[in-house]
Amino acid sequence: MNTTKKSPGSARIIAALFTGIANGLFGAGGGMLAVVALERQNGLQTDKAHATALVIMLPLTVISTILYLIRGVIVWQNVPFVALGMLPGSLIGAKLLGKLKSVWIDRIFCILMLAAGIRLLF
Repeated sequence: MNTTKKSPGSARIIAALFTGIANGLFGAGGGMLAVVALERQNGLQTDKAHATALVIMLPLTVISTILYLIRGVIVWQNVPFVALGMLPGSLIGAKLLGKLKSVWIDRIFCILMLAAGIRLLF
């Protein structure tokens, strides 16, 4: 049995690996894992963890998108409609992130994760 203690760096790399896998496999979800890892393992405040996760997810999303393009699995007729809602929603969310207290951000984030998980079950 190996009793070697993992370094904080290796735990971060493992969290990053699972973040990338979730993003590539599910098309989303990696950001949720990144936020939790940034808060727990790096000690970032909630707003900084969410903002940093977005920056981390950008290159991962680009890579995943390229691979999905190559496979031809993007349903292009849905893109404009989803984008029309997501663009203003992203602006509103980013503005709210700077105004809400961390406890409320965490609660909303938790509710959304639970709702997504429950939705996937049924």
